[in-house]
Amino acid sequence: MFVGAAVFLAGCGILEVPKTSTITGRITDLAGMPVRNARVYTIDGETKSSSNGSYTLPMNREDFLTVFAEINQDGVTYKGRTVVRTVQDQTQLSANVVVAPISTLSRIHGRVTDSFGAPIVNARVYAYTTGYLSSAMVSTDVNGFYNLEDLIGGRQYTVQAGAVTYSNDTVTVTMSNGDDRVINFSLFDSGTPTLPQVTGVTARTWVSQPIASRGGIGPEAYEAIKRRWSPNRADYVATSRTSSSGAPIEVELNWNRLQGDDFQGYGVYRGTGTGTITDYDYYREPMAGTYIDSDVALNPNALYRYQLTALGTDFPNNGSAEGPRSVAVDARTLDDLIATVNQTTGLRFNWNNDSGATSFVIYIFDRIPGVGVTSIWNNETSRASGTSFVYDTAGNPAGLTTSRTYWYVVLGLANSDSSRTLSTIGSFTY
Repeated sequence: MFVGAAVFLAGCGILEVPKTSTITGRITDLAGMPVRNARVYTIDGETKSSSNGSYTLPMNREDFLTVFAEINQDGVTYKGRTVVRTVQDQTQLSANVVVAPISTLSRIHGRVTDSFGAPIVNARVYAYTTGYLSSAMVSTDVNGFYNLEDLIGGRQYTVQAGAVTYSNDTVTVTMSNGDDRVINFSLFDSGTPTLPQVTGVTARTWVSQPIASRGGIGPEAYEAIKRRWSPNRADYVATSRTSSSGAPIEVELNWNRLQGDDFQGYGVYRGTGTGTITDYDYYREPMAGTYIDSDVALNPNALYRYQLTALGTDFPNNGSAEGPRSVAVDARTLDDLIATVNQTTGLRFNWNNDSGATSFVIYIFDRIPGVGVTSIWNNETSRASGTSFVYDTAGNPAGLTTSRTYWYVVLGLANSDSSRTLSTIGSFTY
């Protein structure tokens, strides 16, 4: 499961590498904000990131491929990269890249050997820093050398080297702008490890509106509101377009990050309703504690169930190198929330009754929402129900000023707040 085998086609005496793998992910900046119009490319092709930072790169070969991202803004060049393991006829999800000014980037390089000093070929070296969904990863060459470039200065990285049948070796290092560090790793045989069960798995779902920058409202506005309810979101941005009106749907999984030397990632299992939960994705992030499912097949008002497993360093060569499945968690998606303002008599916020949400929070802002922008008023402590909410214009708790423009958004919640749907950000003149 999870992986396929490479196939080479012969034609006219020349071997042709099949290019049937697709890579998807997100491009974000250091603040976790989506980066639009970045050039994203591999050895097999290139594309541009969309307005919400997402990208899709089809027609890639099966291999360990480097995904590069770069953009020039206001005369400053931003760059980033990661390495993904592509598989024929499959989509590599969550190949996320963080870009930063080239003046802040740093490098770690060195060699990975076994206990006898012999080089280990195709060992994987990860560099993980908190606040990002994906770690940087490279593989060693025929002499055991690796080169982790475009790391971000000023951050602490956990750097881990691992290979099939070997235990991982891990160090922690703080990088400065322009650093060039040499770190060598020596790996020992892993034996037959006992892989733990993944614990603390939780699921949250989001439906947000299609992101198209209008009137200065861009993706960062919606992300800022989401992070109020999911503080660890960092660079999460959905890529699917599957609600009734085409809004993004995502399932956010979180768990207790495993610590240890004998695993290389996670198996993600998914099912619908009360049906069988089957293998869905091979998440090659041994130090991760979050996974975002933004599959285009996700539907609104649906029930999905997820389980996770720990995968050992000998997986997939050894099919038993997989831990027990976690306890299954439910993820219930909502549908579109469409909100309007009626100022015929006072200030009334209205919304539709078929989103699946059961309680509603209204946020009012005195400027366009975004990073560092907080609402001047909300009803989080006294949520609304039904299909409308009347703002107290007599008491005017937000201190609204006549003839001034304000922005608002309505958040719908259900299932102990694990299911969430956001309306489009709108405006009104008081």
